[in-house]
Amino acid sequence: MPWQRKQRTRVFELTGAYLYPVIEFEDGRIYREESVEMAKRIRAGALFDTGGTVSDGATEPAPGA
Repeated sequence: MPWQRKQRTRVFELTGAYLYPVIEFEDGRIYREESVEMAKRIRAGALFDTGGTVSDGATEPAPGA
């Protein structure tokens, strides 16, 4: 994925923001959280648990889009 935020169009399509990290699951769900919190969840073996900031990937259109 691109380093510059405005070039992260796929990330924006998925989450409505240009921020990393983000995980797109095979079933289309999206997981976005701050790095530290994401690492805690992964280490706890809870990455695939539902809840938190996991979504179905649907986002609102950007203002002015």
